[in-house]
Amino acid sequence: MKKKSILLIASMFLSAYLAVGIAQENLQKSTNRQKFQEMIPVVDNWLNYQAFKSQIPGISAGILHVDTVLLNNQYGLADLESKEKLQPEHLFCCASHSKMFTATAILQLHQARKLRLQDKVNLHLPWFTSPNDPSLDEITIFHLLTHTAGIITDARLPNGYPPYRIEHVKEIVQQGISTSKIGEMIKYSNFGYNILGAIIEVVSGTSCDRYIDQHILQPLDMTHSAMGLTSKNSHLIAKGYTTWYPDRAREKIEKTVFRNIYGIHSAVGGLVTNAEDLMKFWSAYLSGNQTLFSDSFKMDMRKQQVRIDNSRRGVGYEIADFPAGNTYFQIIGGTFGYHTQSGIVPQDNLAVVVLTTTTDAPVSTYSAGIINLLNFVKSRWDDLQLSSSDQNLPPGNHNMRGIFECPYGIYYITQIGDKLVIFDLDSLDPAADPIILEPHGDNKFISSVPLFFAKENEPIEFRPDGAGGMNLYDSLGRIVRRFSFDAYFRL
Repeated sequence: MKKKSILLIASMFLSAYLAVGIAQENLQKSTNRQKFQEMIPVVDNWLNYQAFKSQIPGISAGILHVDTVLLNNQYGLADLESKEKLQPEHLFCCASHSKMFTATAILQLHQARKLRLQDKVNLHLPWFTSPNDPSLDEITIFHLLTHTAGIITDARLPNGYPPYRIEHVKEIVQQGISTSKIGEMIKYSNFGYNILGAIIEVVSGTSCDRYIDQHILQPLDMTHSAMGLTSKNSHLIAKGYTTWYPDRAREKIEKTVFRNIYGIHSAVGGLVTNAEDLMKFWSAYLSGNQTLFSDSFKMDMRKQQVRIDNSRRGVGYEIADFPAGNTYFQIIGGTFGYHTQSGIVPQDNLAVVVLTTTTDAPVSTYSAGIINLLNFVKSRWDDLQLSSSDQNLPPGNHNMRGIFECPYGIYYITQIGDKLVIFDLDSLDPAADPIILEPHGDNKFISSVPLFFAKENEPIEFRPDGAGGMNLYDSLGRIVRRFSFDAYFRL
Protein backbone atom coordinates (compact mmCIF):
# COMPACT_ATOMS: atom_id res chain seq x y z
CA MET A 1 0.00 0.00 0.00
CA LYS A 2 2.83 2.34 0.93
CA LYS A 3 4.61 1.51 -2.31
CA LYS A 4 1.49 2.33 -4.33
CA SER A 5 1.19 5.69 -2.57
CA ILE A 6 4.78 6.54 -3.36
CA LEU A 7 4.27 5.60 -7.01
CA LEU A 8 1.08 7.66 -7.15
CA ILE A 9 2.82 10.71 -5.68
CA ALA A 10 5.75 10.28 -8.07
CA SER A 11 3.34 10.02 -10.98
CA MET A 12 1.57 13.20 -9.88
CA PHE A 13 4.87 15.06 -9.60
CA LEU A 14 5.92 13.81 -13.04
CA SER A 15 2.61 14.88 -14.59
CA ALA A 16 2.89 18.31 -12.98
CA TYR A 17 6.50 18.63 -14.18
CA LEU A 18 5.55 17.71 -17.73
CA ALA A 19 2.58 20.09 -17.67
CA VAL A 20 4.84 22.95 -16.57
CA GLY A 21 7.32 22.06 -19.30
CA ILE A 22 4.63 22.05 -21.97
CA ALA A 23 3.24 25.37 -20.72
CA GLN A 24 6.69 26.95 -20.81
CA GLU A 25 7.31 25.59 -24.31
CA ASN A 26 3.98 26.96 -25.56
CA LEU A 27 4.74 30.33 -23.98
CA GLN A 28 8.14 30.40 -25.68
CA LYS A 29 6.55 29.58 -29.04
CA SER A 30 4.00 32.36 -28.59
CA THR A 31 6.71 34.84 -27.59
CA ASN A 32 8.89 33.93 -30.59
CA ARG A 33 5.91 34.25 -32.93
CA GLN A 34 5.26 37.79 -31.74
CA LYS A 35 8.92 38.63 -32.38
CA PHE A 36 8.93 37.01 -35.83
CA GLN A 37 5.76 38.87 -36.82
CA GLU A 38 7.52 42.18 -36.12
CA MET A 39 10.11 41.26 -38.77
CA ILE A 40 7.68 40.26 -41.53
CA PRO A 41 7.46 43.80 -43.06
CA VAL A 42 11.26 43.82 -43.34
CA VAL A 43 11.29 40.44 -45.08
CA ASP A 44 8.48 41.57 -47.37
CA ASN A 45 10.18 44.81 -48.43
CA TRP A 46 13.59 43.16 -48.83
CA LEU A 47 12.26 40.39 -51.10
CA ASN A 48 10.18 42.87 -53.06
CA TYR A 49 13.20 45.08 -53.67
CA GLN A 50 15.47 42.14 -54.51
CA ALA A 51 12.98 40.93 -57.15
CA PHE A 52 12.87 44.43 -58.62
CA LYS A 53 16.62 45.07 -58.54
CA SER A 54 17.66 41.69 -59.95
CA GLN A 55 14.78 41.59 -62.44
CA ILE A 56 13.56 38.21 -61.18
CA PRO A 57 10.33 37.48 -63.10
CA GLY A 58 8.52 36.01 -60.11
CA ILE A 59 9.15 35.08 -56.48
CA SER A 60 6.71 33.38 -54.13
CA ALA A 61 7.79 33.22 -50.49
CA GLY A 62 6.29 31.64 -47.41
CA ILE A 63 7.12 31.58 -43.71
CA LEU A 64 5.38 29.26 -41.27
CA HIS A 65 5.86 29.23 -37.49
CA VAL A 66 4.53 26.06 -35.84
CA ASP A 67 1.07 26.07 -37.46
CA THR A 68 0.68 29.78 -38.26
CA VAL A 69 1.44 31.28 -41.68
CA LEU A 70 3.39 34.50 -41.12
CA LEU A 71 4.03 35.25 -44.80
CA ASN A 72 2.65 34.06 -48.12
CA ASN A 73 3.51 36.82 -50.58
CA GLN A 74 4.25 36.99 -54.27
CA TYR A 75 6.52 39.43 -56.09
CA GLY A 76 6.61 40.05 -59.82
CA LEU A 77 4.76 38.43 -62.68
CA ALA A 78 3.50 34.98 -63.64
CA ASP A 79 3.91 35.84 -67.33
CA LEU A 80 6.13 38.64 -68.63
CA GLU A 81 4.28 38.92 -71.94
CA SER A 82 0.74 39.21 -70.60
CA LYS A 83 1.90 41.08 -67.44
CA GLU A 84 -0.21 38.74 -65.32
CA LYS A 85 0.67 39.30 -61.68
CA LEU A 86 1.94 36.37 -59.68
CA GLN A 87 -0.76 35.12 -57.29
CA PRO A 88 -0.75 32.65 -54.37
CA GLU A 89 -2.49 29.98 -56.46
CA HIS A 90 0.15 29.94 -59.22
CA LEU A 91 2.15 26.73 -59.42
CA PHE A 92 5.89 26.19 -59.79
CA CYS A 93 7.82 23.28 -61.23
CA CYS A 94 9.77 22.28 -58.14
CA ALA A 95 12.10 19.65 -59.58
CA SER A 96 14.10 17.97 -56.82
CA HIS A 97 11.63 18.97 -54.13
CA SER A 98 10.00 15.75 -55.29
CA LYS A 99 12.83 13.82 -53.63
CA MET A 100 11.67 14.96 -50.19
CA PHE A 101 8.23 13.53 -50.92
CA THR A 102 9.85 10.30 -52.08
CA ALA A 103 11.88 10.16 -48.88
CA THR A 104 8.70 10.77 -46.89
CA ALA A 105 6.99 7.87 -48.66
CA ILE A 106 9.95 5.61 -47.85
CA LEU A 107 9.79 6.69 -44.19
CA GLN A 108 6.08 5.88 -44.08
CA LEU A 109 6.75 2.39 -45.45
CA HIS A 110 9.59 2.02 -42.95
CA GLN A 111 7.29 3.06 -40.10
CA ALA A 112 4.71 0.53 -41.33
CA ARG A 113 7.48 -2.14 -41.23
CA LYS A 114 7.13 -2.88 -44.91
CA LEU A 115 10.81 -2.11 -45.37
CA ARG A 116 13.82 -0.99 -43.35
CA LEU A 117 16.20 1.82 -44.22
CA GLN A 118 19.13 -0.58 -43.90
CA ASP A 119 17.58 -3.10 -46.31
CA LYS A 120 19.71 -3.96 -49.31
CA VAL A 121 18.05 -2.57 -52.42
CA ASN A 122 18.02 -5.95 -54.16
CA LEU A 123 15.95 -7.38 -51.29
CA HIS A 124 13.03 -5.50 -52.83
CA LEU A 125 14.31 -5.24 -56.42
CA PRO A 126 15.99 -8.57 -57.29
CA TRP A 127 17.05 -7.13 -60.67
CA PHE A 128 19.23 -4.52 -58.90
CA THR A 129 22.44 -6.44 -59.54
CA SER A 130 25.06 -6.59 -62.26
CA PRO A 131 27.94 -8.90 -63.16
CA ASN A 132 29.87 -5.75 -64.07
CA ASP A 133 29.19 -3.99 -60.77
CA PRO A 134 29.42 -6.11 -57.58
CA SER A 135 28.97 -3.01 -55.38
CA LEU A 136 25.25 -2.97 -56.19
CA ASP A 137 24.69 -5.95 -53.92
CA GLU A 138 25.74 -3.84 -50.91
CA ILE A 139 23.76 -0.67 -51.58
CA THR A 140 21.00 0.00 -49.04
CA ILE A 141 17.90 2.17 -49.15
CA PHE A 142 19.63 4.55 -46.72
CA HIS A 143 22.52 4.98 -49.17
CA LEU A 144 20.09 6.03 -51.89
CA LEU A 145 18.22 8.41 -49.58
CA THR A 146 21.42 10.18 -48.53
CA HIS A 147 23.15 10.14 -51.96
CA THR A 148 26.00 8.01 -50.60
CA ALA A 149 25.50 4.98 -52.86
CA GLY A 150 28.33 6.08 -55.17
CA ILE A 151 26.29 5.65 -58.35
CA ILE A 152 25.71 7.72 -61.46
CA THR A 153 23.90 11.04 -61.30
CA ASP A 154 21.90 10.45 -64.48
CA ALA A 155 22.13 8.17 -67.48
CA ARG A 156 21.65 9.05 -71.13
CA LEU A 157 19.18 6.87 -72.96
CA PRO A 158 19.29 6.02 -76.67
CA ASN A 159 16.25 8.27 -77.19
CA GLY A 160 17.46 11.12 -74.94
CA TYR A 161 17.28 11.97 -71.25
CA PRO A 162 14.85 10.72 -68.59
CA PRO A 163 12.05 10.17 -67.66
CA TYR A 164 12.92 6.52 -67.68
CA ARG A 165 10.67 3.55 -68.11
CA ILE A 166 11.32 0.71 -65.70
CA GLU A 167 12.78 -1.46 -68.46
CA HIS A 168 15.27 1.31 -69.23
CA VAL A 169 16.31 1.47 -65.59
CA LYS A 170 16.91 -2.28 -65.51
CA GLU A 171 19.03 -2.10 -68.66
CA ILE A 172 21.17 0.71 -67.24
CA VAL A 173 21.64 -1.13 -63.93
CA GLN A 174 22.78 -4.25 -65.78
CA GLN A 175 25.54 -2.25 -67.46
CA GLY A 176 26.88 -1.09 -64.08
CA ILE A 177 26.25 2.27 -62.43
CA SER A 178 28.87 2.68 -59.68
CA THR A 179 31.32 5.56 -59.93
CA SER A 180 32.86 5.45 -56.43
CA LYS A 181 32.88 3.33 -53.29
CA ILE A 182 29.71 3.17 -51.20
CA GLY A 183 29.80 5.83 -48.48
CA GLU A 184 32.98 7.41 -49.84
CA MET A 185 31.34 10.68 -50.87
CA ILE A 186 28.01 12.44 -51.10
CA LYS A 187 27.29 12.24 -54.83
CA TYR A 188 23.90 13.64 -55.79
CA SER A 189 22.01 11.06 -57.82
CA ASN A 190 18.73 11.54 -59.64
CA PHE A 191 19.07 7.98 -60.85
CA GLY A 192 19.18 6.74 -57.25
CA TYR A 193 15.80 8.31 -56.58
CA ASN A 194 14.39 6.56 -59.63
CA ILE A 195 15.38 3.37 -57.84
CA LEU A 196 13.60 4.55 -54.69
CA GLY A 197 10.51 5.22 -56.81
CA ALA A 198 10.65 1.64 -58.04
CA ILE A 199 10.94 0.37 -54.44
CA ILE A 200 7.86 2.38 -53.44
CA GLU A 201 5.87 0.82 -56.26
CA VAL A 202 6.91 -2.74 -55.42
CA VAL A 203 6.42 -2.42 -51.66
CA SER A 204 3.18 -0.40 -51.74
CA GLY A 205 1.60 -2.19 -54.70
CA THR A 206 0.66 1.08 -56.40
CA SER A 207 2.37 3.67 -58.60
CA CYS A 208 4.78 6.09 -56.97
CA ASP A 209 2.83 9.21 -57.90
CA ARG A 210 -0.46 7.65 -56.74
CA TYR A 211 1.08 6.62 -53.43
CA ILE A 212 2.41 10.14 -52.80
CA ASP A 213 -0.95 11.64 -53.71
CA GLN A 214 -2.95 9.33 -51.44
CA HIS A 215 -0.59 9.17 -48.46
CA ILE A 216 1.04 12.61 -48.42
CA LEU A 217 -0.74 15.23 -50.55
CA GLN A 218 -4.28 14.31 -49.53
CA PRO A 219 -3.67 13.90 -45.76
CA LEU A 220 -1.94 17.30 -45.71
CA ASP A 221 -4.71 18.93 -47.75
CA MET A 222 -2.20 19.94 -50.44
CA THR A 223 -5.02 20.47 -52.92
CA HIS A 224 -2.97 22.57 -55.35
CA SER A 225 -0.14 20.06 -55.70
CA ALA A 226 0.44 17.14 -58.06
CA MET A 227 3.29 14.92 -59.20
CA GLY A 228 3.22 16.31 -62.73
CA LEU A 229 1.66 18.89 -65.03
CA THR A 230 -1.69 17.85 -66.45
CA SER A 231 -4.61 19.44 -68.28
CA LYS A 232 -6.14 20.13 -64.86
CA ASN A 233 -3.31 22.25 -63.47
CA SER A 234 -1.16 23.46 -66.38
CA HIS A 235 -3.17 26.70 -66.73
CA LEU A 236 -1.99 27.71 -63.24
CA ILE A 237 1.71 27.26 -63.91
CA ALA A 238 3.82 30.39 -63.54
CA LYS A 239 5.95 30.68 -66.67
CA GLY A 240 9.64 29.86 -66.29
CA TYR A 241 12.43 31.95 -67.82
CA THR A 242 16.09 31.72 -68.75
CA THR A 243 18.94 33.68 -67.18
CA TRP A 244 18.89 37.47 -67.60
CA TYR A 245 21.82 39.33 -69.15
CA PRO A 246 22.08 43.11 -69.60
CA ASP A 247 22.18 42.82 -73.39
CA ARG A 248 19.26 40.44 -73.88
CA ALA A 249 15.80 39.73 -72.55
CA ARG A 250 14.85 36.60 -70.67
CA GLU A 251 13.36 33.87 -72.82
CA LYS A 252 10.27 31.98 -71.79
CA ILE A 253 10.68 28.23 -71.41
CA GLU A 254 7.98 26.99 -73.76
CA LYS A 255 8.38 23.31 -72.89
CA THR A 256 9.05 21.78 -69.54
CA VAL A 257 10.40 18.39 -68.60
CA PHE A 258 7.70 18.15 -65.96
CA ARG A 259 4.80 17.74 -68.34
CA ASN A 260 3.08 14.43 -67.71
CA ILE A 261 5.94 12.96 -65.66
CA TYR A 262 4.53 9.98 -63.85
CA GLY A 263 5.68 6.55 -62.76
CA ILE A 264 9.00 6.17 -60.99
CA HIS A 265 10.46 9.37 -62.41
CA SER A 266 7.90 11.45 -60.53
CA ALA A 267 9.98 10.41 -57.50
CA VAL A 268 12.82 12.51 -58.90
CA GLY A 269 11.28 15.67 -60.27
CA GLY A 270 7.56 15.60 -60.96
CA LEU A 271 6.23 17.89 -58.22
CA VAL A 272 4.30 21.04 -59.09
CA THR A 273 3.16 23.06 -56.10
CA ASN A 274 3.03 26.51 -54.49
CA ALA A 275 4.23 28.16 -51.28
CA GLU A 276 0.99 27.51 -49.40
CA ASP A 277 1.11 23.78 -50.00
CA LEU A 278 4.83 23.46 -49.29
CA MET A 279 4.29 25.10 -45.92
CA LYS A 280 1.63 22.46 -45.22
CA PHE A 281 4.16 19.77 -46.13
CA TRP A 282 6.95 21.12 -43.94
CA SER A 283 4.55 21.67 -41.02
CA ALA A 284 4.31 17.87 -40.86
CA TYR A 285 8.05 17.82 -40.06
CA LEU A 286 7.77 20.33 -37.21
CA SER A 287 7.13 19.35 -33.61
CA GLY A 288 3.48 19.04 -32.63
CA ASN A 289 2.13 18.02 -36.03
CA GLN A 290 1.24 14.32 -35.96
CA THR A 291 -0.39 14.09 -39.41
CA LEU A 292 2.33 11.97 -41.00
CA PHE A 293 4.68 11.02 -38.17
CA SER A 294 4.89 11.16 -34.40
CA ASP A 295 7.32 13.65 -32.87
CA SER A 296 9.43 10.83 -31.47
CA PHE A 297 9.72 9.23 -34.90
CA LYS A 298 10.75 12.55 -36.46
CA MET A 299 13.38 13.02 -33.76
CA ASP A 300 14.77 9.56 -34.49
CA MET A 301 14.88 10.28 -38.22
CA ARG A 302 16.72 13.58 -37.66
CA LYS A 303 19.53 11.51 -36.14
CA GLN A 304 19.82 9.50 -39.37
CA GLN A 305 22.53 11.65 -40.94
CA VAL A 306 25.81 11.36 -42.80
CA ARG A 307 28.67 13.87 -42.77
CA ILE A 308 31.45 13.57 -45.33
CA ASP A 309 33.99 16.40 -45.51
CA ASN A 310 31.94 19.61 -45.37
CA SER A 311 28.70 18.06 -46.62
CA ARG A 312 25.92 16.76 -44.41
CA ARG A 313 22.72 15.03 -45.46
CA GLY A 314 19.70 13.62 -43.73
CA VAL A 315 16.95 11.39 -45.07
CA GLY A 316 16.02 13.25 -48.25
CA TYR A 317 17.31 16.67 -47.29
CA GLU A 318 20.58 18.56 -47.11
CA ILE A 319 21.65 20.07 -43.79
CA ALA A 320 23.05 23.60 -43.87
CA ASP A 321 24.52 25.64 -41.04
CA PHE A 322 23.79 29.29 -41.68
CA PRO A 323 26.17 31.97 -40.31
CA ALA A 324 23.64 32.87 -37.63
CA GLY A 325 24.02 29.39 -36.13
CA ASN A 326 20.74 27.96 -37.38
CA THR A 327 20.52 24.39 -38.61
CA TYR A 328 18.46 24.38 -41.80
CA PHE A 329 17.06 21.15 -43.25
CA GLN A 330 16.64 22.11 -46.89
CA ILE A 331 15.82 20.83 -50.33
CA ILE A 332 16.69 22.73 -53.52
CA GLY A 333 15.04 22.24 -56.90
CA GLY A 334 16.45 23.49 -60.17
CA THR A 335 15.36 22.93 -63.74
CA PHE A 336 14.75 24.86 -66.94
CA GLY A 337 13.16 28.15 -65.90
CA TYR A 338 12.73 27.43 -62.17
CA HIS A 339 14.85 27.57 -59.04
CA THR A 340 13.26 26.70 -55.70
CA GLN A 341 14.23 26.07 -52.10
CA SER A 342 12.42 25.22 -48.91
CA GLY A 343 13.00 23.61 -45.55
CA ILE A 344 12.74 23.91 -41.79
CA VAL A 345 14.67 25.37 -38.87
CA PRO A 346 13.63 22.72 -36.29
CA GLN A 347 14.88 24.53 -33.18
CA ASP A 348 12.64 27.51 -33.97
CA ASN A 349 9.70 25.53 -35.43
CA LEU A 350 10.04 27.52 -38.65
CA ALA A 351 9.43 26.55 -42.26
CA VAL A 352 10.71 28.79 -45.07
CA VAL A 353 9.74 28.52 -48.74
CA VAL A 354 11.24 30.42 -51.70
CA LEU A 355 10.00 29.64 -55.22
CA THR A 356 11.20 31.50 -58.33
CA THR A 357 10.54 31.43 -62.05
CA THR A 358 14.06 31.77 -63.37
CA THR A 359 17.13 29.59 -63.46
CA ASP A 360 19.49 32.22 -62.02
CA ALA A 361 17.58 33.33 -58.91
CA PRO A 362 19.80 33.05 -55.76
CA VAL A 363 17.26 31.09 -53.71
CA SER A 364 19.78 30.04 -51.06
CA THR A 365 20.65 33.70 -50.50
CA TYR A 366 16.97 34.58 -50.12
CA SER A 367 16.33 31.72 -47.69
CA ALA A 368 19.40 32.59 -45.61
CA GLY A 369 18.39 36.26 -45.58
CA ILE A 370 14.92 35.41 -44.29
CA ILE A 371 16.22 33.10 -41.57
CA ASN A 372 18.89 35.56 -40.47
CA LEU A 373 16.33 38.38 -40.22
CA LEU A 374 14.11 36.22 -38.02
CA ASN A 375 17.10 35.26 -35.92
CA PHE A 376 18.04 38.93 -35.54
CA VAL A 377 14.73 39.91 -33.97
CA LYS A 378 14.85 36.91 -31.64
CA SER A 379 18.45 37.35 -30.50
CA ARG A 380 18.42 41.16 -30.25
CA TRP A 381 14.96 41.60 -28.73
CA ASP A 382 16.25 43.16 -25.50
CA ASP A 383 18.20 45.75 -27.52
CA LEU A 384 15.00 46.69 -29.32
CA GLN A 385 13.18 47.75 -26.13
CA LEU A 386 13.21 51.22 -24.60
CA SER A 387 15.35 51.53 -21.47
CA SER A 388 13.75 52.47 -18.16
CA SER A 389 14.97 56.05 -18.58
CA ASP A 390 13.16 56.30 -21.91
CA GLN A 391 9.80 55.02 -20.75
CA ASN A 392 8.39 58.54 -21.07
CA LEU A 393 8.86 58.15 -24.83
CA PRO A 394 5.95 55.95 -25.90
CA PRO A 395 6.39 53.60 -28.87
CA GLY A 396 4.38 54.24 -32.00
CA ASN A 397 6.73 55.41 -34.73
CA HIS A 398 5.11 53.35 -37.47
CA ASN A 399 4.29 56.45 -39.52
CA MET A 400 8.03 56.96 -39.88
CA ARG A 401 8.33 53.64 -41.68
CA GLY A 402 9.53 53.83 -45.26
CA ILE A 403 12.16 53.20 -47.92
CA PHE A 404 14.74 55.96 -48.34
CA GLU A 405 17.50 56.49 -50.88
CA CYS A 406 20.89 58.11 -50.67
CA PRO A 407 24.03 57.90 -52.83
CA TYR A 408 25.13 54.83 -50.89
CA GLY A 409 22.06 52.66 -51.36
CA ILE A 410 18.44 51.99 -50.53
CA TYR A 411 17.41 51.67 -46.88
CA TYR A 412 14.28 50.62 -45.08
CA ILE A 413 13.45 52.24 -41.75
CA THR A 414 10.83 50.59 -39.57
CA GLN A 415 9.87 50.10 -35.95
CA ILE A 416 10.88 46.77 -34.41
CA GLY A 417 9.86 46.43 -30.79
CA ASP A 418 10.16 49.98 -29.40
CA LYS A 419 13.06 51.11 -31.60
CA LEU A 420 13.50 52.40 -35.12
CA VAL A 421 15.84 50.16 -37.11
CA ILE A 422 17.54 50.75 -40.47
CA PHE A 423 18.00 47.83 -42.89
CA ASP A 424 20.03 47.87 -46.10
CA LEU A 425 17.71 46.57 -48.83
CA ASP A 426 20.64 46.28 -51.26
CA SER A 427 22.39 43.82 -48.97
CA LEU A 428 22.16 40.10 -49.69
CA ASP A 429 22.19 39.63 -45.91
CA PRO A 430 20.10 42.50 -44.51
CA ALA A 431 20.46 41.11 -40.97
CA ALA A 432 24.25 41.46 -41.07
CA ASP A 433 24.45 45.11 -40.01
CA PRO A 434 21.09 46.71 -39.18
CA ILE A 435 21.36 49.97 -37.26
CA ILE A 436 19.25 50.44 -34.13
CA LEU A 437 18.43 54.11 -33.56
CA GLU A 438 18.16 55.62 -30.09
CA PRO A 439 15.56 58.29 -29.25
CA HIS A 440 17.00 61.82 -28.84
CA GLY A 441 14.02 64.02 -28.10
CA ASP A 442 10.81 64.59 -30.04
CA ASN A 443 11.01 62.71 -33.34
CA LYS A 444 14.81 62.85 -33.24
CA PHE A 445 17.12 59.86 -33.23
CA ILE A 446 20.85 59.20 -33.08
CA SER A 447 23.10 56.27 -33.90
CA SER A 448 26.33 55.18 -32.25
CA VAL A 449 27.77 54.40 -35.71
CA PRO A 450 27.95 56.67 -38.77
CA LEU A 451 24.77 56.85 -40.82
CA PHE A 452 24.36 57.53 -44.49
CA PHE A 453 22.75 60.86 -43.62
CA ALA A 454 24.51 61.72 -40.34
CA LYS A 455 27.73 61.22 -38.41
CA GLU A 456 27.66 59.17 -35.22
CA ASN A 457 25.71 60.83 -32.41
CA GLU A 458 24.39 63.55 -34.75
CA PRO A 459 20.57 63.51 -34.72
CA ILE A 460 18.30 62.84 -37.66
CA GLU A 461 14.74 64.07 -37.45
CA PHE A 462 11.27 63.17 -38.66
CA ARG A 463 8.82 66.02 -39.36
CA PRO A 464 5.14 65.86 -40.37
CA ASP A 465 4.61 66.13 -44.12
CA GLY A 466 1.14 67.66 -43.83
CA ALA A 467 -0.56 64.57 -45.21
CA GLY A 468 -0.45 62.33 -42.16
CA GLY A 469 3.02 61.00 -42.86
CA MET A 470 6.54 61.94 -41.82
CA ASN A 471 9.53 63.17 -43.81
CA LEU A 472 13.10 62.31 -42.84
CA TYR A 473 15.75 65.04 -42.51
CA ASP A 474 19.47 64.41 -42.19
CA SER A 475 21.71 65.96 -39.53
CA LEU A 476 22.17 69.07 -41.70
CA GLY A 477 18.43 69.58 -42.05
CA ARG A 478 18.17 68.33 -45.64
CA ILE A 479 15.26 66.14 -46.64
CA VAL A 480 16.08 62.50 -47.43
CA ARG A 481 14.11 61.30 -50.42
CA ARG A 482 11.75 58.38 -50.14
CA PHE A 483 12.35 55.69 -52.72
CA SER A 484 9.54 54.09 -54.67
CA PHE A 485 9.65 51.39 -57.31
CA ASP A 486 7.31 49.31 -59.40
CA ALA A 487 7.78 45.69 -58.43
CA TYR A 488 6.00 44.63 -61.59
CA PHE A 489 8.31 46.52 -63.94
CA ARG A 490 10.35 44.10 -66.02
CA LEU A 491 12.75 44.64 -68.89
